[in-house]
Amino acid sequence: MKILELSPTRLKLKHRPIRNWYVGVLVGLMGFVTFGYSTLFATASARLNCDRPTPNLTPINCTLRRTTLVGTAQTLRLFDPYAAQVVTHQGSRGSRSYTVVVSTPTVHVSLMSQGSGSYRSNQAIAQHIQTFLASRQRSLAVHQAAYDFLLLLGVAGLGIGGMGIFWATSPVTTCTFYKAIHKVVIERRGLRGLQVIERPLDQISQVEIEDRRERSGKVHRIVLILKSQERLPANREYTDLRSVQAAIYSIKTFLDLR
Repeated sequence: MKILELSPTRLKLKHRPIRNWYVGVLVGLMGFVTFGYSTLFATASARLNCDRPTPNLTPINCTLRRTTLVGTAQTLRLFDPYAAQVVTHQGSRGSRSYTVVVSTPTVHVSLMSQGSGSYRSNQAIAQHIQTFLASRQRSLAVHQAAYDFLLLLGVAGLGIGGMGIFWATSPVTTCTFYKAIHKVVIERRGLRGLQVIERPLDQISQVEIEDRRERSGKVHRIVLILKSQERLPANREYTDLRSVQAAIYSIKTFLDLR
């Protein structure tokens, strides 16, 4: 909360929620990147088709077709695969995901571009492929999908992005005390519009610091206590203690509150 003007008849304070803006931009980017990944890049459906021209064990020609949620398709040709196995991916927080990897003499290819499903379901697919490779069957068709997971991930990404936009558009607050008209006027102006709150000066009985504990420590804001017991935040967003203390001192001095 910054003091813009202090005179015998007017005290004007302004608060820019810079912290909210930064956090909002970062959270919004994270949400929309998650949404973009789940809809444009992650594999929603993978289909592996293999053909063995003769009953002999080799050669085998396979086609892997990956499709995203929006329908973008990628086709990979696999020549003479010899093994299929489940690969476990360990997350930074101990989480695990699984993919089926098909091996050829030249490449190792995952059916899905990302981990999907349980270990048991992936193991069943890998075993099915391995059985075909060791048999004399003429054809193989395997399908794996992650529509539900990616839809939920996309919705979550949109929700997180929306939260980021909400924080990034936090309004600038101007709190002005007028002795000439005996009012305090709080204006919250931003991309979401303008909100104006007015209260009589003689209704203000006290000014307090309201704090909240966060992971990084305590944050604070100014609250006007009215005789009606209404608690009116002068700045809706929380900020550092030093600026709040300086603003409260100026308000109490201006209103002659003890």
